[in-house]
Formats: sequence, structure tokens, C-alpha cells
Amino acid sequence: MTTRARMNFEGYQHPMTYYDAYAEELVRRYEALEFEEVHADILDAVPNVASNVLDVGAGSGRDAAALARRGHRVVAVEPSEAMRREGRAIHGTGSFDWIDDQLPRLDEVYRLNESFDLILVSAVWMHVAPEDRDLAMQRLQGLLAPGGRLVITTRTVEFSGERTMYAVEPERMVQRALDHDLDVERQQTSSDLLGRSDVSWSSLVFRRPDRGVAALPTLRNVIVNDSKSSTYKLGLLRALCRVAAGASGLVRRRDDGFCDVPLGLVALYWAKSYWQPMSQGLEQQAYSGQDSQFQEELDRATNTLSNYDLRVGKKFDGDSAQALHKLLRSIRATIRTGPSKHTTYAGTKDPIFRYKSDAFSGGLVPSELGEIELNPEYLRRFGALRIPTDIYESLERNWVWIEPTVVDEWANLMQRYESGDRRDEAYRNALKWRAGDRRDTQQVSNIVTRLLEQETDLSGVWTGEAIADSDKIEIDHCIPYSLWGNNSLWNLLPSTKAANRKKRHRIPSRELLSGSRERIESWWERAFVDSPNRRRFSIEATASLPGVDVDTDEPELDPIYDALVRQVDRMKRDQQVETWDGLSG
Repeated sequence: MTTRARMNFEGYQHPMTYYDAYAEELVRRYEALEFEEVHADILDAVPNVASNVLDVGAGSGRDAAALARRGHRVVAVEPSEAMRREGRAIHGTGSFDWIDDQLPRLDEVYRLNESFDLILVSAVWMHVAPEDRDLAMQRLQGLLAPGGRLVITTRTVEFSGERTMYAVEPERMVQRALDHDLDVERQQTSSDLLGRSDVSWSSLVFRRPDRGVAALPTLRNVIVNDSKSSTYKLGLLRALCRVAAGASGLVRRRDDGFCDVPLGLVALYWAKSYWQPMSQGLEQQAYSGQDSQFQEELDRATNTLSNYDLRVGKKFDGDSAQALHKLLRSIRATIRTGPSKHTTYAGTKDPIFRYKSDAFSGGLVPSELGEIELNPEYLRRFGALRIPTDIYESLERNWVWIEPTVVDEWANLMQRYESGDRRDEAYRNALKWRAGDRRDTQQVSNIVTRLLEQETDLSGVWTGEAIADSDKIEIDHCIPYSLWGNNSLWNLLPSTKAANRKKRHRIPSRELLSGSRERIESWWERAFVDSPNRRRFSIEATASLPGVDVDTDEPELDPIYDALVRQVDRMKRDQQVETWDGLSG
């Protein structure tokens, strides 16, 4: 740091004032050092496979860029606007994500509804006020994936006067980490790389115990071993699998080891799961003739609704609204008194899932409504199902493997309950996910035709090739329908026929998305934001994309694009999906 910076440091009572004032000079100094040099003590704590990484206090983005080059998916948190601006100028915007956030709360990071395999907090802890450090450690622990590491490097010298830095005691940090259920892997000290004799550093590596490993046996016990007088426990798990697969944007991650899932959303996917088997009269309980609490309401709903109507963002009025609202209320009551109460850990009476009426500030659910929209506010009014984070993370990452086991056991139960002569495949056919979105691009095709009739220039998002004839364009699911079954408007993009056929069932690479960003956002603007579809587009993005809450009146497209990139990263991580780099690949 220069003499001028040293002299003036005392005058900056808030860290951001200092970093904004000296951003250009600080960035030059940071970038003069290599990541491997600065973090030589903790390099072996960095995962050697592609992982989710959070860099808190990213500064110039030096470390975030180095981690991204190693193949990691990186979120760089930096509260100084000037530092972010300088960092973007050096490292660009395509290889990792920038977020304006800071300790102790990291609220914006929590809105991503993501967990991280590595969290790096480099040269930041001394800026956290002592009274905020307990909360900061709690929030960091809550963002760690099972088995994930938290690495903190910090200055440890004492400071006098009212500065933006505070004394750090490594032993107190260790105790604070232990208090928050973190294991201590390493603690060591080192000298200052810039040669300052009055500065020393401490590196600490903490690890969240991998109790997530226990989540799969817990789920298997519920699916296979647990006694069942009905299919309701399986119905709840399947609904949660579908939430984790397609609507995790509405799930709220907490810092106490739990996630809150809107119970209205769970009820919606529960209705989707039971629509076919109940419509076909397949027995769902061990005792024939025993009434299901929601059977009567589902029967009424089938008179006015199709199972394809049950999707987030759709509006209803009149008899359809009444029927659906009563059905969801009945399902909520069934879940509260049945599977959420009786689904317990093996050998105990401790429930895995708990109902929380006040988890969201949505208010009470009236007994009748003449008009409803399946938007986040409505679905949250039903309260929440509070789920242990390790259970939800297991569902989120492994739903594609867990759901088939649930379906197999469900079919076996129905066959056992009926003791009839139906063929085995009849039960499994009834449980096929027909209640999901049908593959449908017609509405968006019509939008393309309308824009072309208005002599609006259109181009394929992947190639930039201008298209003047609707016969030469195809509507591409950015994340292939075969992988996700998602017809949300944001996921439907105009493509040339050649590009669409070359892409097939692959997801676009980060590089391709970055190069296509302007065209994607321009398409969203013209096709959806500047049209009557604005509200549907916004609600669907909020529900199905991670960490974005879109204003239905004035949707901002940059956050939606960033969330799309995160969802593509998730698909690649969780399902090992092949990526596509463009027409050359």
C-alpha cells in the first residue's frame, strides 16, 4: 500500500469507502500476485474436481478467475462497486458471477438457494466487527455443502484506534467454528508476501461434517422400509423431488440447517402426482373403501381442470379457481396430518418434515377464492414444509435417481392394496409423469411469426444468423425438454434449424451462453417483456430458476440471464449432461 493510502486509512470508517477510493491502486497490487502464490498454504483444500465455489470479498477477482480456470463454478462476492468494476475490466464477465453482497449476512448469496463445496474468505475477516462474527460464521456454515470446506485467511495483528479492521484471535475463530458444527482441519500462520514486517497472516480450514451422506439412507428407509398404510409418504417424497427438479427457485434456504418449501407448491406437485392414479380409481390406502381426505376435491377438480393446467404462473377464475383452491387446501390438510407428521427418522418418533404456518409472510388462506394465480405469493400463503438441508440437497442433486425408486415402491403398494388382477404395468403407467408440461412451442412460434410480420429483425440466438422466414427458424429449449421437461417462456429461444439439430439433447456451454447473451436478452425483451406475456415470463423465471425474484411489472433481464447460467451449471453438475459449444462442436 502506498504512503498516501497508509496515511489516509484512519480516515475511512467504513471499509467500502476505502476500497472504492483506492480501487485502481489496490487492484494493481492484488493482480501482481498469483493465486497459487498467495494461497500456497491451502491449495490442497481446493477441490480437484469441478465444484461450486464462493469467494467472499473477491476484490479484483484474481482468486475467482484462477478458480474458474481450474474448472470450478465460482460466485464472487464483492461489496465495493469500484472493485467490481475494475475486476470486470480485467477478468470479464463470462467465467464467473459477480454479486454485490457482504458479511455478516450474505443475503444476496442466500437468495441463490445454492450450497458450496468451497468458501474462500481471504483478507476479509478482520473487517467483520467482533459483534458480527458469530452471525457471519453461522451464515457461512449454512452455505456449505456437506463435506464442504471453509477457508479463512486473515491478518492477525492488533490494531489501535477506530479503523476499518479489528483484531483477530485465531483461537477464538476456531472455537466459533466448533460452536457452529464445523470441524477444524488446519490452522497455520505465515509472513506477509508484500514484505510488511508488522503484518502476519493466519490460514484456517474448516469442514462441514458430511452428514449429507446419511440423507440417502434416511430417504431409502422412508421409501423402502418404513411401514405404510397409504401411499402418502411416497406422494410427499415425489412432490418434493419434483419441486427440487423444477421449482427450486421458490425454496428458501435457512442458516440453521433447514430449508422452507412453500406448502402450496408441494400441494400443487402432490396433485400432479395423484391426478392419474386416482382418476383411474387405483387404491391408495391399505384398507379398501377408506376415504382419502382430498379424494372428493380431486374428483371435483377433474370436472373443470386438466392435469396440464397445474403449472406455476397459470391463472384461474370461476368454478376452476374454486375447485383448485379447495383441492390445494385439502392436500395441505392431508400432508399436515399424515406424511409430514408420520415420516420419521429410523427407530424414532422424530419427524423429518415439519409444517410451519409463519415461515412466509403470506397471510391466511381463505376457504374460498373466486380467482387465483399460481404465483409465488399465493403458494407461500399455505405456509411451509421445513426440511433438513441435507435431505433437500440430496433430493435436489439426486432426484433423477431417487424418483424412480419412489415410483417403483408406489406401484408395488397400489398393487398390494388392490390385490386385483390388473397387470403390473397398469400401475406404473398411471404414475408416469404425464402431469408435467407437455412439450409445446406453438405459442412462441406464433410470437416469432407475429414479429416477422411486423418486419422485425430476428436472428438465431446461437449463431446470430438473421432469419427472415418463419419456415427457417425452430424454437429451441435452451435446457433440452428431454432433460427437464420445462416449457417456461425464458427457456424457449429462436434458433436456426441447423443449430437446433446440431445441439440435440445437449446444454449450451458457459462460453456459448456468454457469446449469445445479448441476443438472448434481446429476444426476451421483444417476445415477452414488451408483450402481454410479461407476467407469466416473470413468474416462471422466479419459480424455476435459482436465486432470482423477478418483478412482474418491470423484469430485469440481467439477473434472469445469470440465473439461467447457474441452472445450466446445476444440470451439468447433477446429471453430468454433455455441453455444446456451438456449430463447431
